Amino acid sequence: PDGTIYVAYSGGTDAVRAYNSTLTTVLWTFTDTNVLTTPGKLAVATSGNILVTDTGFNHIVEISPSGSLVRTIGGATLSGPNNIVVVR
Repeated sequence: PDGTIYVAYSGGTDAVRAYNSTLTTVLWTFTDTNVLTTPGKLAVATSGNILVTDTGFNHIVEISPSGSLVRTIGGATLSGPNNIVVVR
């Protein structure tokens, strides 16, 4: 609702960044490679948390709207998750 744009970077910079609506200001960057090594697709949950697929660790990383780790979901139960959709 506030126009925040979330971008996942995979490769040399494994990170998720939140930008303002004009992409001129970085609001926060999540770069914890202990839980996120190959970020892929992302979605915003109804809670406002950001869900990011990670094919390296075979899980989904949940990040708060302020950029902190909430939890990881999956692990052994997922195999190379490469897409995500939140149904509202």
